[in-house]
Amino acid sequence: MSESENNEAMLIQEEKQVVELSWWERLKYLLLEPSKTMEYLSEQPKVLWPMLVLLFGFPLLILPRIDIFRDFTQEAIMTQMAAQGNDINNLPAGTLEIAFRFAVGTAVVMPFIAMFVKSVVVHIISRITGGKGKFKTVLSVVGYGYLINFLGEGIRTVITMITKNYVVYTSPAVLLPDAAQGTALHTLLSALDVFSIWYLAIVTIGLSYVHQMSRKKAGAIVFGSWLLVVMFSVGSALMK
Repeated sequence: MSESENNEAMLIQEEKQVVELSWWERLKYLLLEPSKTMEYLSEQPKVLWPMLVLLFGFPLLILPRIDIFRDFTQEAIMTQMAAQGNDINNLPAGTLEIAFRFAVGTAVVMPFIAMFVKSVVVHIISRITGGKGKFKTVLSVVGYGYLINFLGEGIRTVITMITKNYVVYTSPAVLLPDAAQGTALHTLLSALDVFSIWYLAIVTIGLSYVHQMSRKKAGAIVFGSWLLVVMFSVGSALMK
Protein backbone atom coordinates (compact mmCIF):
# COMPACT_ATOMS: atom_id res chain seq x y z
CA MET A 1 0.00 0.00 0.00
CA SER A 2 1.35 3.43 -0.97
CA GLU A 3 1.72 6.21 1.56
CA SER A 4 -1.23 8.12 0.11
CA GLU A 5 -3.45 5.03 0.27
CA ASN A 6 -2.33 4.40 3.83
CA ASN A 7 -3.17 7.97 4.83
CA GLU A 8 -6.58 7.67 3.18
CA ALA A 9 -7.28 4.44 5.05
CA MET A 10 -6.31 6.10 8.32
CA LEU A 11 -8.65 9.00 7.61
CA ILE A 12 -11.52 6.62 6.90
CA GLN A 13 -10.78 4.75 10.11
CA GLU A 14 -10.81 7.99 12.09
CA GLU A 15 -14.16 8.95 10.55
CA LYS A 16 -15.59 5.62 11.68
CA GLN A 17 -14.53 6.17 15.27
CA VAL A 18 -17.48 6.91 17.49
CA VAL A 19 -17.35 10.00 19.66
CA GLU A 20 -17.53 8.83 23.28
CA LEU A 21 -20.62 9.93 25.20
CA SER A 22 -20.70 9.99 28.98
CA TRP A 23 -23.68 8.52 30.80
CA TRP A 24 -25.02 12.03 31.31
CA GLU A 25 -24.67 12.87 27.61
CA ARG A 26 -26.37 9.60 26.65
CA LEU A 27 -29.27 10.49 28.93
CA LYS A 28 -29.42 14.09 27.69
CA TYR A 29 -29.50 13.12 24.04
CA LEU A 30 -31.97 10.32 24.78
CA LEU A 31 -34.44 13.04 25.75
CA LEU A 32 -33.42 15.77 23.32
CA GLU A 33 -31.88 14.00 20.32
CA PRO A 34 -32.53 10.24 20.67
CA SER A 35 -30.99 9.33 17.33
CA LYS A 36 -27.60 10.49 18.64
CA THR A 37 -27.77 8.24 21.72
CA MET A 38 -29.14 5.30 19.72
CA GLU A 39 -26.45 5.61 17.05
CA TYR A 40 -23.80 5.64 19.76
CA LEU A 41 -25.28 2.59 21.49
CA SER A 42 -25.39 0.70 18.20
CA GLU A 43 -21.60 1.03 18.07
CA GLN A 44 -20.83 1.02 21.80
CA PRO A 45 -23.59 -0.95 23.57
CA LYS A 46 -24.02 -0.17 27.26
CA VAL A 47 -26.27 -2.45 29.30
CA LEU A 48 -25.11 -2.10 32.90
CA TRP A 49 -26.40 1.41 33.60
CA PRO A 50 -30.01 0.92 32.40
CA MET A 51 -30.15 -2.45 34.17
CA LEU A 52 -29.07 -0.84 37.44
CA VAL A 53 -31.75 1.82 37.02
CA LEU A 54 -34.40 -0.83 36.42
CA LEU A 55 -33.26 -3.04 39.28
CA PHE A 56 -32.91 -0.28 41.86
CA GLY A 57 -34.75 2.74 40.45
CA PHE A 58 -38.23 1.23 40.25
CA PRO A 59 -38.04 -0.17 43.82
CA LEU A 60 -37.00 3.27 45.07
CA LEU A 61 -40.09 4.75 43.43
CA ILE A 62 -42.28 2.30 45.30
CA LEU A 63 -40.93 3.27 48.73
CA PRO A 64 -42.57 6.73 49.05
CA ARG A 65 -45.99 5.29 48.15
CA ILE A 66 -45.68 1.93 49.88
CA ASP A 67 -48.59 2.57 52.25
CA ILE A 68 -50.82 3.70 49.38
CA PHE A 69 -49.80 0.60 47.44
CA ARG A 70 -50.60 -1.59 50.45
CA ASP A 71 -54.12 -0.14 50.76
CA PHE A 72 -54.68 -0.45 47.01
CA THR A 73 -53.54 -4.09 46.87
CA GLN A 74 -55.52 -5.22 49.89
CA GLU A 75 -58.65 -3.39 48.76
CA ALA A 76 -58.37 -5.00 45.31
CA ILE A 77 -58.10 -8.47 46.86
CA MET A 78 -61.08 -7.92 49.15
CA THR A 79 -63.17 -6.55 46.28
CA GLN A 80 -62.32 -9.55 44.12
CA MET A 81 -63.18 -12.00 46.90
CA ALA A 82 -66.48 -10.26 47.60
CA ALA A 83 -67.35 -10.41 43.89
CA GLN A 84 -66.71 -14.17 43.98
CA GLY A 85 -69.04 -14.56 46.94
CA ASN A 86 -66.29 -15.38 49.44
CA ASP A 87 -66.43 -14.22 53.05
CA ILE A 88 -63.52 -11.88 53.71
CA ASN A 89 -63.66 -12.69 57.42
CA ASN A 90 -62.71 -16.29 56.66
CA LEU A 91 -59.35 -15.32 55.21
CA PRO A 92 -56.41 -17.03 56.98
CA ALA A 93 -54.35 -14.68 59.13
CA GLY A 94 -51.64 -12.92 57.15
CA THR A 95 -53.15 -13.61 53.71
CA LEU A 96 -53.47 -9.95 52.79
CA GLU A 97 -49.92 -9.21 53.94
CA ILE A 98 -48.53 -12.11 51.92
CA ALA A 99 -50.45 -10.93 48.86
CA PHE A 100 -49.13 -7.42 49.37
CA ARG A 101 -45.51 -8.59 49.58
CA PHE A 102 -45.97 -10.69 46.46
CA ALA A 103 -47.37 -7.65 44.63
CA VAL A 104 -44.38 -5.55 45.69
CA GLY A 105 -41.96 -8.24 44.52
CA THR A 106 -43.73 -8.46 41.18
CA ALA A 107 -43.66 -4.68 40.73
CA VAL A 108 -39.92 -4.68 41.44
CA VAL A 109 -38.84 -7.40 39.00
CA MET A 110 -41.37 -6.93 36.19
CA PRO A 111 -39.67 -3.92 34.51
CA PHE A 112 -36.41 -5.88 34.25
CA ILE A 113 -38.13 -9.03 32.97
CA ALA A 114 -40.24 -7.03 30.50
CA MET A 115 -37.16 -5.27 29.13
CA PHE A 116 -35.39 -8.59 28.57
CA VAL A 117 -38.41 -10.29 26.95
CA LYS A 118 -39.10 -7.34 24.64
CA SER A 119 -35.43 -7.28 23.62
CA VAL A 120 -35.59 -10.99 22.75
CA VAL A 121 -38.79 -10.58 20.73
CA VAL A 122 -37.71 -7.63 18.58
CA HIS A 123 -34.24 -9.11 18.09
CA ILE A 124 -35.58 -12.46 16.86
CA ILE A 125 -38.04 -10.78 14.49
CA SER A 126 -35.29 -8.47 13.22
CA ARG A 127 -32.93 -11.36 12.57
CA ILE A 128 -35.64 -13.33 10.78
CA THR A 129 -36.33 -10.34 8.53
CA GLY A 130 -32.67 -9.88 7.62
CA GLY A 131 -31.23 -7.82 10.47
CA LYS A 132 -27.53 -8.12 11.26
CA GLY A 133 -27.30 -6.74 14.80
CA LYS A 134 -26.33 -8.53 18.00
CA PHE A 135 -28.57 -9.20 20.98
CA LYS A 136 -26.40 -7.26 23.43
CA THR A 137 -26.80 -4.17 21.29
CA VAL A 138 -30.57 -4.61 21.10
CA LEU A 139 -30.66 -5.07 24.87
CA SER A 140 -28.74 -1.82 25.19
CA VAL A 141 -31.11 0.29 23.09
CA VAL A 142 -34.23 -1.28 24.65
CA GLY A 143 -32.73 -0.76 28.11
CA TYR A 144 -32.08 2.91 27.45
CA GLY A 145 -35.53 3.22 25.91
CA TYR A 146 -36.94 1.86 29.16
CA LEU A 147 -35.52 4.90 30.95
CA ILE A 148 -38.43 6.78 29.37
CA ASN A 149 -40.81 4.42 31.16
CA PHE A 150 -38.86 5.07 34.34
CA LEU A 151 -39.36 8.81 33.83
CA GLY A 152 -43.09 8.21 33.41
CA GLU A 153 -43.20 6.13 36.57
CA GLY A 154 -41.43 8.93 38.44
CA ILE A 155 -44.04 11.45 37.31
CA ARG A 156 -46.87 9.09 38.25
CA THR A 157 -45.26 8.61 41.66
CA VAL A 158 -45.36 12.36 42.29
CA ILE A 159 -49.02 12.49 41.24
CA THR A 160 -49.79 9.55 43.52
CA MET A 161 -48.20 11.30 46.48
CA ILE A 162 -50.32 14.38 45.80
CA THR A 163 -53.65 12.67 45.10
CA LYS A 164 -53.16 9.66 47.44
CA ASN A 165 -54.50 7.53 44.58
CA TYR A 166 -52.20 4.69 43.52
CA VAL A 167 -53.73 4.28 40.06
CA VAL A 168 -52.55 7.17 37.88
CA TYR A 169 -52.97 7.27 34.11
CA THR A 170 -50.84 9.17 31.61
CA SER A 171 -53.04 7.97 28.76
CA PRO A 172 -56.51 8.72 27.35
CA ALA A 173 -57.87 6.24 29.92
CA VAL A 174 -57.84 9.15 32.37
CA LEU A 175 -60.96 10.44 30.59
CA LEU A 176 -62.98 7.34 31.47
CA PRO A 177 -64.90 6.88 34.74
CA ASP A 178 -63.61 4.48 37.40
CA ALA A 179 -66.43 2.09 36.55
CA ALA A 180 -64.86 1.53 33.11
CA GLN A 181 -61.78 -0.16 34.56
CA GLY A 182 -61.32 -3.64 33.14
CA THR A 183 -63.41 -2.98 30.03
CA ALA A 184 -62.03 -3.40 26.51
CA LEU A 185 -62.14 0.36 25.88
CA HIS A 186 -60.30 1.11 29.10
CA THR A 187 -57.68 -1.53 28.28
CA LEU A 188 -57.17 -0.07 24.81
CA LEU A 189 -56.88 3.53 25.97
CA SER A 190 -54.56 2.55 28.83
CA ALA A 191 -52.18 1.06 26.27
CA LEU A 192 -51.89 4.47 24.59
CA ASP A 193 -49.74 5.75 27.43
CA VAL A 194 -47.68 8.80 26.51
CA PHE A 195 -44.44 7.39 27.89
CA SER A 196 -45.01 3.96 26.35
CA ILE A 197 -45.45 5.48 22.88
CA TRP A 198 -42.36 7.63 23.46
CA TYR A 199 -40.41 4.52 24.49
CA LEU A 200 -41.57 2.63 21.38
CA ALA A 201 -40.50 5.49 19.12
CA ILE A 202 -37.02 5.59 20.67
CA VAL A 203 -36.58 1.81 20.41
CA THR A 204 -37.62 2.07 16.76
CA ILE A 205 -34.78 4.51 16.15
CA GLY A 206 -32.33 2.30 18.01
CA LEU A 207 -33.38 -0.88 16.22
CA SER A 208 -32.91 0.78 12.84
CA TYR A 209 -29.28 1.53 13.75
CA VAL A 210 -28.56 -1.84 15.37
CA HIS A 211 -29.96 -4.00 12.58
CA GLN A 212 -29.17 -1.53 9.79
CA MET A 213 -32.73 -1.32 8.52
CA SER A 214 -35.10 1.47 7.60
CA ARG A 215 -37.03 3.15 10.39
CA LYS A 216 -40.23 2.14 8.66
CA LYS A 217 -39.28 -1.53 8.94
CA ALA A 218 -38.00 -1.11 12.50
CA GLY A 219 -41.24 0.65 13.43
CA ALA A 220 -43.28 -2.18 11.96
CA ILE A 221 -41.38 -4.64 14.18
CA VAL A 222 -41.50 -2.58 17.39
CA PHE A 223 -45.04 -1.22 17.11
CA GLY A 224 -46.31 -4.43 15.50
CA SER A 225 -45.20 -6.61 18.42
CA TRP A 226 -46.65 -4.06 20.86
CA LEU A 227 -49.95 -4.02 18.95
CA LEU A 228 -50.25 -7.81 19.19
CA VAL A 229 -49.97 -7.60 22.98
CA VAL A 230 -52.57 -4.81 23.08
CA MET A 231 -54.96 -6.80 20.89
CA PHE A 232 -54.56 -9.84 23.14
CA SER A 233 -55.26 -7.72 26.24
CA VAL A 234 -58.33 -6.13 24.65
CA GLY A 235 -59.56 -9.55 23.54
CA SER A 236 -59.15 -10.89 27.06
CA ALA A 237 -61.15 -7.94 28.41
CA LEU A 238 -63.93 -8.63 25.92
CA MET A 239 -64.22 -12.23 27.11
CA LYS A 240 -64.73 -11.28 30.76
